[in-house]
Amino acid sequence: VGFFQRLINQMIIPFMAIYLANHFGAINAGIMMLCVILSGVLVSFYGGHFSDLKGRRPILLISEFANFIIFLLIAIVNSPWVSSPMITFLLYAVLNAFINFSKPALNAMIVDVSTPKTRKEIYTINYWTINLSFAIGAMLGAFFYHDYFFEVLLVASISTLIIFFIYYLFISESKPNSINDENLNPHN
Repeated sequence: VGFFQRLINQMIIPFMAIYLANHFGAINAGIMMLCVILSGVLVSFYGGHFSDLKGRRPILLISEFANFIIFLLIAIVNSPWVSSPMITFLLYAVLNAFINFSKPALNAMIVDVSTPKTRKEIYTINYWTINLSFAIGAMLGAFFYHDYFFEVLLVASISTLIIFFIYYLFISESKPNSINDENLNPHN
């Protein structure tokens, strides 16, 4: 699942800078991308907190379903019938927030289900899938971005819906029961 998530993101996200530069100019696009990146970092802190508080699986399900909807909306506003760069940017910012919101839950889940003995092997495999998905996704994105952006967005939307159902049907909660929820929220 992680491989396909990263592949989809690499087909689209690096090319959003080009998209924004084409519509808003290079300087404005740089500022817009910086804001998106900084907000993504901030949101990841909340994602980590909520994955410890509510569990990993709910965060993954919420984020993946939101990604499906957002990719679909971005496709609609970049369809042959509609073009809205500002709405695309706003939706992209929200998409990036949801992607970063779920990253801590994904990383925590790896730690939750592995042992110190197997963790090195799991992270090695994860590292290779990350690199492979980045390379393949960037190549596919470069090939399809200019002429098939709408179609790529539709494929991304359908793919994230499939990933949502994989999470829903096959992934169980991995949050350790030994974590006392009261310790995570000192205001209780």
